[in-house]
Amino acid sequence: MILVGGISLKNRLKALLIGVLASFVVFFNFWNITEKDLAIKVEEQRNIALERVSLYSERIESMIITGDNYAGFYEFFISHNNAGFIEEFDSFAERIVAIEEVVDDLIITEGSVIKAIYPYEGNEKAIGYDLMSDEARTEFVERAINEKVSVTQGPIQSVQGGLKIYIRKPIFANENGKEEFLGLISIGLDFSQLLDKVDLKVFKNGFYFALKAEKADGTEDYIWGRESIFDKDPVIKEIKIPGQEWQLAIYPRYGWVNEQGVLNSMPVYYYFITLIVLVFTYQLVLKYITKTKQAETDDLTGIMNKRAFVCSTDKFYKEDNQNTHALFVMDVNDFKLINDTYGHIVGDLVLIEVAKRVQRVIKNGDSFCRIGGDEFTLLIQDIKEEEELETFIESLKAEFDEPMFVRGYEIKVNISIGAAIYPMDGVSHLELYHIADRRMYENKRKSKELNTI
Repeated sequence: MILVGGISLKNRLKALLIGVLASFVVFFNFWNITEKDLAIKVEEQRNIALERVSLYSERIESMIITGDNYAGFYEFFISHNNAGFIEEFDSFAERIVAIEEVVDDLIITEGSVIKAIYPYEGNEKAIGYDLMSDEARTEFVERAINEKVSVTQGPIQSVQGGLKIYIRKPIFANENGKEEFLGLISIGLDFSQLLDKVDLKVFKNGFYFALKAEKADGTEDYIWGRESIFDKDPVIKEIKIPGQEWQLAIYPRYGWVNEQGVLNSMPVYYYFITLIVLVFTYQLVLKYITKTKQAETDDLTGIMNKRAFVCSTDKFYKEDNQNTHALFVMDVNDFKLINDTYGHIVGDLVLIEVAKRVQRVIKNGDSFCRIGGDEFTLLIQDIKEEEELETFIESLKAEFDEPMFVRGYEIKVNISIGAAIYPMDGVSHLELYHIADRRMYENKRKSKELNTI
């Protein structure tokens, strides 16, 4: 058996295992507490994010709907007043641009060709441009005409330059009970000015933002802001605008609080407490094992004491009652003389050496005990026949052929042995002990008579 600091490695490992289990229970509770706490914090964090993204999406939605209302108002005015839709355009556009700073320009088309734009200065190159000839705009224009609804497109680069959002409303005239398509009124919103107006930035108050306009140019999505957050777990708010789908996403700078994992989110003192539980439990179990072992161990020799030996052997007889076993009682001849001659300290060292020599003979599973004084008992398992018994006794006595050297003294030690066989001589420790003890004294008496002759 491997001993570390007087305690077997097996017992140390046992204490460590119990310590680990105890600390795991504590750690598991801390894990659950942290996980629940994170869930609450994430919910709070996402609620804050939802409030903010909802605020910005409502502002954007409101501005685009306002532009749509202007386009609708113009279409209503023309269709109900039989006014020239191009002739009335400039005065209408001037008033709208003056009122709405986000409205960057207004466009009127005849069919799908741009006939007028306000303000004209700086936008001259847009005049005469056929929207239907532009693949990036065709789908949106056709949808507006065919479905007779407002259709938003953008953000997209305008013909005259600049990133804009266009709300296009078709204008129809009723001729002889039949609707005739006249052209389009387009409200152009400057995208950058719109973001400034709603006070939306890529990063604000600990959150990243990103806006996605699906198929803004007819084929590709337009994405503004921190595009990568769409690949994570953002809070997304749909922006409801005429004829196009927009999404505004928000995501914390360092991610949701639970994304860094429960382990990384645990307070440091949780780990410290877990470590304390591990160390404390290990020491406590080790102390218990040590005290238990001490209660079962002879203080002088370190082998089993009488109480532990009696308990273990009686239990053993009940568990293995099919085989033959031998109980030996052994003592040191003339031990009193050794004590009187060399002193009790030397006598104790002799007993320690006796225990060591006996342990060299017995095998694993056999039990060895010091009853008291110079008397020892042994339980040897599975003795099949008397010859095997004699062989063991001879090998035990052979261990004492060589003298002991203790504190500079050379001491010759002789032993006497008596044996009892289970179950022939008895089925309990007490029965077997009395028989073995009597036979030992008979052997001791015969040995003295032989030495006297």
